[in-house]
Amino acid sequence: MSGTILCFKRYTASLSYARTTDNITQVVGPVEGEERVTVQTDRNLDEADYYSLSIGIPVNVGKWWNSNNSFSCYLGNYIGNYADTELNDGNLVLDMRTNNTFILGNDWAAELNFSYHTREQYAFMNLDPMWGLGAGIQKQLFKKRSTLKLTFTDIFWTNLPSAFIKYTNYEESFDVYRDTRMATVSYTHRFGDSQVAPSRRRAGGAEDEKQRAAAVQG
Repeated sequence: MSGTILCFKRYTASLSYARTTDNITQVVGPVEGEERVTVQTDRNLDEADYYSLSIGIPVNVGKWWNSNNSFSCYLGNYIGNYADTELNDGNLVLDMRTNNTFILGNDWAAELNFSYHTREQYAFMNLDPMWGLGAGIQKQLFKKRSTLKLTFTDIFWTNLPSAFIKYTNYEESFDVYRDTRMATVSYTHRFGDSQVAPSRRRAGGAEDEKQRAAAVQG
């Protein structure tokens, strides 16, 4: 069940709810009969309920700053059993993202992006908050036919998942490290004529007959 509300032709709000039985969920847990050995796998939990509210807010500050902002607030609750542990848990989560573009003049532009995700209880995993910051700058060249762009993603190397897991007779915590912090240089050039020729007006057969008849009568 879901619904969408549009406000003032710019802002959007979306409300949804879903219930899934035998929900396929990713879990990390101990291997039966083995000591200090865990496995990451998928398990069918009895039930999962999901409530979500998403809001989109674009903001323009003059002609030099465009900002697209999205906010998602959702509650996921999981019910099931795994590794001799009963589960009936969830929490309220906030995910926010903002993408900003700045027009600096003289064919220069910059961008600044930020994301933040609060703590989340995903089935048996208690995921820590995550956030990331990205930036970029670009210059248009050769009468705006070329663009040279430099971008940075996850500048502070903070958009990395970590979690704590607790079962009846087992506890584990983990941190994931991957190459999310990157710098990229790109260059694009548009070839050909940037002016699009106007399309020729094409009259149908009926229109041609009308014009010929009018010419004869005249």
